[in-house]
Amino acid sequence: MKRFPQEYFNRLEPARLPEQDIFVNKVLKLAPIILDSNTLTQSLNYYYPFIFRILSTCLLLPNAPELMVMIHRFCHQELKDQELTINYDADLTRADRFVQFPEVKLAGIIVFVIKLHFVFGGALCLSYKIDYNKWLSTVEKYDLQNEIPLIGSSTSSDLLSYSDTKITEYCKWVYNSIVPYAHKEADDPANQNDLAEEDHADIPLLEKRLYQIFNFDQSSFSLQEDEVTSSQTPLSNIDFISRIALLSSTSKLNRSIRAEDSQTIESFLIKKLADYINVSPTSIKKSYLIIESIIANSLSENANFEIINSSTKLSQRPRSASPSSEPFSA
Repeated sequence: MKRFPQEYFNRLEPARLPEQDIFVNKVLKLAPIILDSNTLTQSLNYYYPFIFRILSTCLLLPNAPELMVMIHRFCHQELKDQELTINYDADLTRADRFVQFPEVKLAGIIVFVIKLHFVFGGALCLSYKIDYNKWLSTVEKYDLQNEIPLIGSSTSSDLLSYSDTKITEYCKWVYNSIVPYAHKEADDPANQNDLAEEDHADIPLLEKRLYQIFNFDQSSFSLQEDEVTSSQTPLSNIDFISRIALLSSTSKLNRSIRAEDSQTIESFLIKKLADYINVSPTSIKKSYLIIESIIANSLSENANFEIINSSTKLSQRPRSASPSSEPFSA
């Protein structure tokens, strides 16, 4: 941003807060203009950090490494996918193009694998199976204390109930995302002596006045004695570690999962991942149903193959000698 003239700032800075599906829409709109073809292929290996971050920091699963291996094997053995391809063809419907988006497709795979984990944890040779009720409760409590809700999902009064950690993260986000770059440049103590009045001549008068009223200088905030210092572990990390430890301690519970329990897990995961990657739950749901149908067809084909094999073996089995038609001798 430092290398661009002031007139470019308004074009490069966001005009409004990000709404649901806006990033995917922009990518699908701009990609055909930038790319030479209507498709873009990306190796699955590129998305492993994204997958692991969802499993560990978003879903708080203590056995995230095991689930990561499951997803790797699932993609390579069942889906035969080592690359993710996005088709930007205008003939495809908007929903079909959304489902091809790598993050949306992987979200559907994650939902499917985690459902398998909760339903068949022991049968999948995992080290333990987590009590899903305890897991749901833990993730919801952690989000309540640490996650900033999306636009439209909360009210201004909810801000009063934020924890200290949540308020700090929110203020950092406002400073980094909302405050115009010109103000942050002027706010940097290292640049105070180097900046001349003409450097800020293009800032609107109203913004100048607001900047005089509100001080955005992050260095002016001093830590209290009872607050966490930079040498200590942040409170959010302590909360994260304690909740992971709690889930690990209850991982020996092996409760049976009913059909309605499985549906609860599915709905929670779809909503959670849709919020995480800022797309509509409908897109995640459709991606999950596609994965489910692929596996169902694969199982059906394997079953038919086994039946054909069994029939072939029976037909090739040597027939026993037919009994003699001659009457028994007296």
